[in-house]
Amino acid sequence: MLFNTLHYFIFLTVLLPIFFLSNEKNQRRILFVFSLYFYSCLKIVFVPILFLSFAATFVSAIKMKEATTQIRKKLWLLHTLFVNLGLLFLFKYADFFRSIEFDVRNLLGLPHLDFEPIGFVLPLGISFYTFQAVAYAIDVYRGNLNPERSFFNFTLFLLFFPQLVAGPIMRAHILMPQLQGQKKFDWTNFQQGIPIMMLGFFKKTIVADPISSVIQPIFANPSEYDWFSCALASSLFSIQIYGDFSGYSDIAIGTGKILGFNITQNFDRPFFSKSASETWRRWHMSLSTWLRDYVYITLGGNRVSRLRNYFNLFTTMAIGGLWHGANWTFIIWGFINAGFVCLEKFLEEEGYAKYFEKIPYVIKILYAFSTFTLSVTFFRAESVSKAIIQLKNIFFLSSGNFNLEVISISIWFPVFLLFTYEALVELKKWDKFANSSWMDYVQPAFFITLFILCVMIYTVISSPQFYYFQF
Repeated sequence: MLFNTLHYFIFLTVLLPIFFLSNEKNQRRILFVFSLYFYSCLKIVFVPILFLSFAATFVSAIKMKEATTQIRKKLWLLHTLFVNLGLLFLFKYADFFRSIEFDVRNLLGLPHLDFEPIGFVLPLGISFYTFQAVAYAIDVYRGNLNPERSFFNFTLFLLFFPQLVAGPIMRAHILMPQLQGQKKFDWTNFQQGIPIMMLGFFKKTIVADPISSVIQPIFANPSEYDWFSCALASSLFSIQIYGDFSGYSDIAIGTGKILGFNITQNFDRPFFSKSASETWRRWHMSLSTWLRDYVYITLGGNRVSRLRNYFNLFTTMAIGGLWHGANWTFIIWGFINAGFVCLEKFLEEEGYAKYFEKIPYVIKILYAFSTFTLSVTFFRAESVSKAIIQLKNIFFLSSGNFNLEVISISIWFPVFLLFTYEALVELKKWDKFANSSWMDYVQPAFFITLFILCVMIYTVISSPQFYYFQF
């Protein structure tokens, strides 16, 4: 099931009264059934794979706790890593690495068979629930978490529908305690959850979706368009992917809040960052902290030599790129971000940071946004060659067709509204507006209008699925 459908509105309308009128034990059962239904609507054939991952992690965690020697404990950790990462590799990366092997053999003149893709369909949400399961297993291994003894409760932790398919990647010590105790309907939670959800729907349906159709022909054939169209297309994709993914996170967080759950924040207005490094501390925060805790620290973090620290940092960012997809475009995207982050760290350690403090805030924001846009041009491109053509057009001010749609008021006005709101929040000016008496009328009117508009859109056309579903 997709958030951006009429089906989801009906789903919530049915779930909420049943959930809040039930006792504690039945509430967990209801959440389990509705979460399973939510995922099954997307692709029921993937449910067995989901439970294979859950079962392997559940058993391994208990066995790690019961292990009498460090070797046995480590073997059970390797078991759960093998199952979870093995499934992820099989479905997401097998064809990619087989194609690399084919190209290398062909380049070296070694004997090889003709490359034929296996063509596995990627199970929805596998990257997210795999990382969540791996984090749980590693936390148990490190002694930071006691394993859950109830398979039902453990499964509900991973299956919890708001964050199942595209995050945020929740940690067990945050979500699992919240699954205990009866949830009562709380009007304050409802008042807080609805605006967060509506902001998510605005980002996805009003901001991101229209941009998607406008930039598609430019990314498909960048050689046909002039530098200005290509530059705006890359910039608009940065805004699209932010609206799309942070929109999903907002709907998940808002839904959780209404149900009485606090879901981890995933975005913190990243386009108001002053550096590439800060952007990645404020973008997809649940993945960034996951990579820090389970990759960067495992590699040694900053408790090593300076050169090794750069290697750890670069490797962590590169793995983040590979996590997004089995394609050279994602790997290059990871390399570019890793390069900027390492460069900024080097300049800071060499004492050059003091010179950048004098640069105006707006220029810093433009720099951070430009580095992000440079990298996501590869992220969005259909191939590395098309990304290079698009960037070449931009940097060499190439001529070509101008796409009028990239300057459409219908595209930029919602973008203006979104970033005006975020600027007010960033500058801590929003509360002054939110507490104004006239907002008591404007805010409900806006939410009702947005809700009706979304229902009309979802009834007449199929809103595009969330971009991160492909990961």
